[in-house]
Amino acid sequence: MSDAFPTIIDPTDQPPDPVDDDTDRLPPVNTQSMVLNLHVTTTEADLIRGKLAGGHPLYSLRPQHIDAIRGSCLYRAFDQTVRLVEVMRQQGEDDIAVRFRAALGELRSATLSQASWELLCTRTANQLSPDEVDGFNDALRLYYTTAEVRETNYNRLAAANQPVKKLAAEHRGRGASAATEEEADNLSAEIFVCISARIMLTTNLWTEIGLVNGSMGSIEDFSWDYGRPTDQLPSVILIRFDSYTGPSFPDCPVGTIPVFPQTRQFDYKGIVCSRTQFPLRLGYAITVHKSQGLTLLRAVMNLNQREHCLGLSYVAVSRVKALKGLLFESPFNFDHFKGLNSITSNDRELDHSSRTAQII
Repeated sequence: MSDAFPTIIDPTDQPPDPVDDDTDRLPPVNTQSMVLNLHVTTTEADLIRGKLAGGHPLYSLRPQHIDAIRGSCLYRAFDQTVRLVEVMRQQGEDDIAVRFRAALGELRSATLSQASWELLCTRTANQLSPDEVDGFNDALRLYYTTAEVRETNYNRLAAANQPVKKLAAEHRGRGASAATEEEADNLSAEIFVCISARIMLTTNLWTEIGLVNGSMGSIEDFSWDYGRPTDQLPSVILIRFDSYTGPSFPDCPVGTIPVFPQTRQFDYKGIVCSRTQFPLRLGYAITVHKSQGLTLLRAVMNLNQREHCLGLSYVAVSRVKALKGLLFESPFNFDHFKGLNSITSNDRELDHSSRTAQII
């Protein structure tokens, strides 16, 4: 840990008083169900398919390792295509809404026009009032690289000026602690948090009330069962979710509910393993890849660098429901959005043509 990092909670501290066991009106523990807000677009699917093929698009004509070959063969076995044409996330028929949808369509196909670029530029920080920029203080940041995400999360957590607690997951199975978040079914090996920290839910906790993957909130408190050492995972974290309107936990602020650790089983290098961790991640910033499927009211991003993966800018910008939900940290050049004649883009165009012929 850097000396600049806020003080880690001393594991010898006495645990706080446990919360009352009055949870019959609160969300069920460790429940799983289908994601309610998952609207996957064509370009998002490109990124998802890339993960399934070891980082390379399944439509690539040059798979170079065993996972890519298997993924490509499976993908090409599909012989029928369904095209979804109705936009569900960005609604409205006013002039701005129509132009915003048009701009998204152009971003997706790498044909952004000058007019659409100028429309997006109206949402850069230097074009907005200070009050409007301040309204995005708690909005999620979407970045291309993990380095940008780590730096933002680190700086925002340090700025909270609170003791920081490291939530180290509990593992079973040889090598389980080395598994990535993706390999461990969306549970992190460690999370750094503090009181008031912004967090994001990474599971469907209570779908009926909208507490789903991507829900944002702030940590109110931690609690350990009597006798449980504080260097272990807390027994419960109390979180006040932004959009939650159901029953609150007793003696807590409105919108506060308990979140408990979850245990997930997974195979890691041929070994059956498990990880126990809170289904959370810091909610100041995430990568564009991890934002796939999310619908956000507001988002902050930076498009002043070229994409290292085809479709990133489209996925980032299309997370919000309306143009007014965007804030670009810095101006960005129109040249960044000119189509590139790359091997990947050519393979994608060929795949689009062949899939169009299969539409049912």
